[in-house]
Amino acid sequence: MLQNTPENKLLPGRHPHSDRKLMFAVCYCVITLWDTFLRVTCARNGRSHLRHDRWLQTLPPD
Repeated sequence: MLQNTPENKLLPGRHPHSDRKLMFAVCYCVITLWDTFLRVTCARNGRSHLRHDRWLQTLPPD
């Protein structure tokens, strides 16, 4: 294993935490896009996927 010296810091390679940051970014994007998709789909169907919406309580059951 390389010693942590100024010369070795300039070597090309991946930072040990870069995979974790990339995974977080990908998961965040997927969750955000999925939430947006659900909101658009439910809005087109005339219903909200949020159960605590006031107007949803006035709709008849399916």
